[in-house]
Formats: sequence, structure tokens, C-alpha cells
Amino acid sequence: MIHLYLLLGFTFAALLNFSEGNWLTFAWIIFAGVISLLSSKFENTHLRYVSAGFWILALFKLYFFNPMDDVNRLFLLNERFALYVLSSLFLFGTYYIQKNKDSFWFHRGFIYMGIFTFILGTLIDAYHTVHNEHYRNLGYSYVLAFYAAVFLFIGFKYSFRSLRIAGFIITAVLVGKFYFYDIWTMSKIVRIIAGFTLGTGFILVSLFYQKFKDKIINYQNTSGLLLLFLAIFASFFASPLNAEKIDTKGYRYYKEIQIPKLSNPTGSEEGEKLFYGRIKLDEDIVRHSGINDRRIVYNDRTVPFISRNVIGAYEEGEKK
Repeated sequence: MIHLYLLLGFTFAALLNFSEGNWLTFAWIIFAGVISLLSSKFENTHLRYVSAGFWILALFKLYFFNPMDDVNRLFLLNERFALYVLSSLFLFGTYYIQKNKDSFWFHRGFIYMGIFTFILGTLIDAYHTVHNEHYRNLGYSYVLAFYAAVFLFIGFKYSFRSLRIAGFIITAVLVGKFYFYDIWTMSKIVRIIAGFTLGTGFILVSLFYQKFKDKIINYQNTSGLLLLFLAIFASFFASPLNAEKIDTKGYRYYKEIQIPKLSNPTGSEEGEKLFYGRIKLDEDIVRHSGINDRRIVYNDRTVPFISRNVIGAYEEGEKK
């Protein structure tokens, strides 16, 4: 058996001499895929571990050292995306063979890596296809929403637990992306489109819940730990109001505001300095900026603020 392992290792390394670039990535994927399929077919546990090692190397090269950034062709119809699809198919096939045989303690890892590879390939293709930064970011959200809907539907329709888990995780990532990133960085029109799409998605989710309510209720007992983990993970991002970095490309500089000097910081903990104050925005600023599209920037960071209309009087008696 040791001779077989040495032969496989030397063959895998020898591919470096016969191919390079994209063809080397293709060869490694084929080699790792064939070995994993054969090891699963003949239930060779040791060979399964060896194939997992080949997969780690092949996917590492695909993710980080795949020299195909210059491929600028039709969306999803190019050789770059084909490599991701090929990898996913081999991983799905390996899982399909193993799930009906003796338990292999990380056999579910193959389907999760296949899902991750497929989604990553789509996102990378969207990156190279859409050149506008804001619409590219919106495209990422549409990709995640599409896969979340497909995985959740198939997972509940055909009682496929792994796809249900993947669908829940992608949905959590999508909602977190919108609330913690999109609304702060995208242009106004793209934020409107994204918000409308997210609202439509919530309506579809409610209809989906009504259709598969029984399965979802039964599934809550097994998914409670996952949801708790997601809640804890999200809590790390839910911090108090702090100045955050902002990409000003989607905004137009309008006017400089004089901020009064603040000398008395307040903080709930030692070493924490929080400054609060009032900034008077004149009528010109209010008239030319919407309340949801207004950003106050200081040292390339957004200053958190709460805006409200105040009826008062200046010293001259004029209303403000």
C-alpha cells in the first residue's frame, strides 16, 4: 500500500513538469477528483485521507494561484468558472458515493466545500464581469440571494439537511452584508435597489415559511445551536456608535462644517473617550441632502449622528 501512496504522490508532483498555469490547475483538480471518487467507490479509508490532501492542494491553487484574472468573457461562460464547476462536481460526486456507505467522519465536508467552491466561483466571475464598484457589490448580493433561495427550497422540498444548513448560513451572511456594509458604502440608487430587493426577499421568505412550516418547526430543534452561533457572531458587529471608515467614491462633497471644540469626554469604561455635541446644519445643507443619504466625514471616517428638525429662534429672532 505504501508503494501506491508514493506512486500517487510522485504522479501529483510530476504534473508540474507537464503542465503549468491553468492546465496545471485543471490537471490537479482531475487527479484529486478521480482519486476521491475511486477511494469512495471501493471504500478505501486510507486512500480517502490521501485524496483529501490532494484536494487541499488543488483547491488552494484554484483559490489563490489561478492565473486567469485576465479572462473577461461572458458571465459564467468562460474557462475560469468552468474550473470551479468541475471542482464542485467532483466534490458533490464524492459526497454522494460516501453518504450511502460506511460513515466517514468528515464526508459532509465534501458537500460543504463543493457549495463554497461553486459560490466562490460565481462571485469571482461577477467581480470580473461587473466593473462598476456599486453595481458589482449589488451583484454579490444577488448571487448570495439566488443560492440561498435554491438551497433552502431544495433542502426543505427534498429533506436535504446539508443544503438547509448552507441556505441558512448564506441568508445570514446576506442580511449581515446589507446592514453592516451595503447601506454605508453603496450609492443612493443602488441602496434603493438593494433595499427593495431585500424587502421582496422577506416577503418570499414569509410565503416560504407558510409552505414548509411543519418542516421548519421540526427542524428548529436541530438548528437551534446554529442559530445561536449566528446570533453570537452577529453580536460582535453590533457595537455602539463609533466612527467608521467610509469610501467617499459614491458621494459628492458638498460643504465644510465647523464643529465646536469638545473638551469633556464621557465614557463608561476607563480609557474610553466618547464625545457628544450638537452641530447646526443650515437650511442649504438640509435642502440639498436627504436625511438617509447624508454623511458627515472627519478624517476619512463617518461621524455617527442623529438628525432632527428643531424650531427655535436666533438672537435676531429668525426661525431656524
